[in-house]
This record gives sequence, C-alpha cells and structure tokens, in this order.
Amino acid sequence: MGNGIKSRTLSTKLPDLLIEPHTTEHTPGDFYNWISYGMVNTDMPGYAEKISEEDRWDLVNYVHALSRGYQARILTPEIIPNKAYVKPPFFSYTENNSNSGSLQDFRGHKAVLLVIFSWPQSQDRIEQLKQAYDRLSEQNIAVLAVPANELAATEVTQIAAELPFPAVTQGASEIAASYALSRRTLTHPDIIGKGKNPDHMEFLIDRNGYMRARWIPSIDQTGWSDIDKLYQQINLLNRENMKVPYPEDFVR
Repeated sequence: MGNGIKSRTLSTKLPDLLIEPHTTEHTPGDFYNWISYGMVNTDMPGYAEKISEEDRWDLVNYVHALSRGYQARILTPEIIPNKAYVKPPFFSYTENNSNSGSLQDFRGHKAVLLVIFSWPQSQDRIEQLKQAYDRLSEQNIAVLAVPANELAATEVTQIAAELPFPAVTQGASEIAASYALSRRTLTHPDIIGKGKNPDHMEFLIDRNGYMRARWIPSIDQTGWSDIDKLYQQINLLNRENMKVPYPEDFVR
C-alpha cells in the first residue's frame, strides 16, 4: 500500500495508498505524471521507458480502485435511502451464452445484484437465488453471477446451464479481484498484511451506477440469507428518484 518494508529505506515518507485520502487530494493526471516521470525531490523515479502508457493508466486506475474499495467499508446489507456516493469498479464481461456486456449497460434501467461466488462453497446460496429469481425479476433487478475461484471451462458451463440468470465466463477473475478491494468493513478493516478475500460477496448497485449495499456472509451471517431482507432493500432502491450524475467509468 506504499508502506512496505522497503519504504523504511527511503528518504521520503510515503502515504498509505489504502487508508489515506491521497486520491482525493491529487488529480489522476498527477498520478500519471509521477508514475511516468517521477517526483521531484523524492526517491521516486519515472517509469515512462519501462511501463507502457496503457499500463501506467491501469496503475492510476488501480490506485483509485484501492481507495474507493476502502471507502466502501461503510456499506452494510442495508442501503441508506437517497445517499449514493460509493463508486463500484466497472467492467465488461462475456456470459455463458456468449452474450457480452458491461456493468454500465444497466444504467437508467435496472439495479444489479452482483454475486461474487465460490464453488462449491456458495452452492446453497446460489440455489436460494435460483428459487428467488422470479421474484427478483418482478422487482426489475438484474442478477449477475461471477465465479471467484478458478474453475474449469466445463465446470463453469455446467453451473451456468442450471442458472436462470447469467454467469460470467470471460473476465470473471478480473471482476472478482477488483470487487475484492471492496471487502473491507468497519468491523473487519483487513488492513494488515495481504488480507483475505471472502468466498462469497454480494453487492447491490443502483440504476445510477452506484454501489449501495453489500453482504458478506462470512462477516454478517444473517444479512440477505433471509431473502425477504434482500427484497426489502431492492424495494427501497426502486422507490428512489434521485437525479445524480453517473460515476465516471475510469480516470483516463
């Protein structure tokens, strides 16, 4: 996070990119220039000749995603009505039926229940969502399942064939990794060491594209395991009529 063991040998004190508000104090262009050309009067060199322009922008986006993920620690299984400010990682994907899309496609139309699952650990929950899918569809919410663990192509195909909602087959590992940055909670800050990614996480993303609620069963064992509580949160989202700008897709 910028404060590893080697940072102790530097003459410049580095900010913690996870918990300090560094991304709100500087522009994306600042980060890009520092990565490209270094920082004057510090130990940081430039990497313009070693890292491609695209990869440098990827680094800038990662720093922002890391910070936004830490901001998401305030989320719980209950939304705060008419309060939208946590920006989710955006992504493109390919479904098991070969259709492709992006999270942004749902803006203005549907809220999204994003299910990051592990197999077979999440089997019972996936079955519960299958049984609840007709009701979820009536509530005009899209369900998108993303496997978090590495699965053989045949296994993903077999799982997806039994689902009434789409499962991501291409881009899943990248999506799961980016949403793992939003695993931290106020009760489980997970800021020491490498941290641990939960086996299962679910996120409610509203029609404007903001992350509004999150359930991590390993931390909150009740939460949306009572499916009626999930229905309640979706109803609250559907009643909202907020006029807010869509979050930017990326900082480049």
